[in-house]
Amino acid sequence: MLLYTLLVSSQAAYYDQIYTVGDLTDQSSQVFTATVNDVESFERDGLIYSTISLNVGKTYVGMKQQSQSIEVIGGTVGDLQLSVSGAPLFAENEEKLIFLEDGQLVGFGQGSFEVREGRAIRDATQMDSNAPSVEFNIEATLPDEHLAQDCLETIVHDDYDEGWHLRTLDASNAAESSYKAYPLSLMKGIEYEIVACADDKVQSIEIAVADEEGHFLSDRAEEGREASLEFYPEESNVYYMTVTPTSVEEGAVRAGISIGLLYK
Repeated sequence: MLLYTLLVSSQAAYYDQIYTVGDLTDQSSQVFTATVNDVESFERDGLIYSTISLNVGKTYVGMKQQSQSIEVIGGTVGDLQLSVSGAPLFAENEEKLIFLEDGQLVGFGQGSFEVREGRAIRDATQMDSNAPSVEFNIEATLPDEHLAQDCLETIVHDDYDEGWHLRTLDASNAAESSYKAYPLSLMKGIEYEIVACADDKVQSIEIAVADEEGHFLSDRAEEGREASLEFYPEESNVYYMTVTPTSVEEGAVRAGISIGLLYK
């Protein structure tokens, strides 16, 4: 077998930007654990690439999917093998933690971790790059957007019995004391309720309504992971509803949050 190593660019062996786990989460629209189902390599434009087929386990960020495919540079075709410094490595039946944006690994090889007994591990010596070795507890560190949304959907279902109607619902994640803002057009004469719920890493939460100039008009802070706030707009206009995990458990880089707007 002929083996050769390719330095695609300076980033392949030397990352211009090193991402923390929080950075990776912020840059990703999908974060999930998965089992490598298949690795299929092919040639294109004189290089070798591999399509990695994944069976998705638990999704932490983004929409749930049963399977996902990603493409990485490097692999083996016949007697020819291409190895790229800093590129992620995949083998069948491996457990992985994956950070994706637009179907691509975030930070090249930085967006892929091995999973062992609930811990995500990146061994810098195997990557041949300047990225540091990293190890962390997945459940304690990452946001769980779906846990937050499940909590919120229970609250919304209970509010239906009180005559409320759901207008919109969203799930996302945020760092401790950092807020997510959602612009909405609200109508005078309609009663609104803002409800929010977070994952189980959140110890206190705050929701608020602000005007277009950023002046807060109403807010509610609660201990625990749930909060609600009724709001009566004095005029029809664009407002911003915000949700802030004001306190989260130590070690959590982001918290899953979900916010909904109801009316009657």
